[in-house]
Amino acid sequence: WTTIPSMSTIRGFFVAVMLDDDIIVIGDETAEQYSLVSKQRSPFPFMNTRRGDFAAAVVDGKIIVVGGFDADNFQCLATVEEYDPSTGEWREITPMHFERADC
Repeated sequence: WTTIPSMSTIRGFFVAVMLDDDIIVIGDETAEQYSLVSKQRSPFPFMNTRRGDFAAAVVDGKIIVVGGFDADNFQCLATVEEYDPSTGEWREITPMHFERADC
C-alpha cells in the first residue's frame, strides 16, 4: 500500500473508478482526479445530477454512473450518465427501467 495525498474535500457515499492512469472520485456534487503519473490531484467535471450511493464503471473508455440517491431530496434514481473524456462532458443516456440505489 502507498499513501497518497488526502482528497480536496470530505465526501461520503462516493465511488472511485480508474480511467487510464487516473483515479476518478465522484460523489454528490463534487469530483476530482488523481494522476498516478504526475502524483497530482485536479478538479474533474461534475455530473449533471447530484447523487450518492450509486454504481459506476468504466466501459469502452467512458465512465458510466447508474442510479443512486438524488442528493437534493434523497429520491432513488433510475437515471444513467456517461462521461466522455474526448469531450470532457457528462450526458444523460437511456435510464434504467427501475430506480436503484445502494448498488
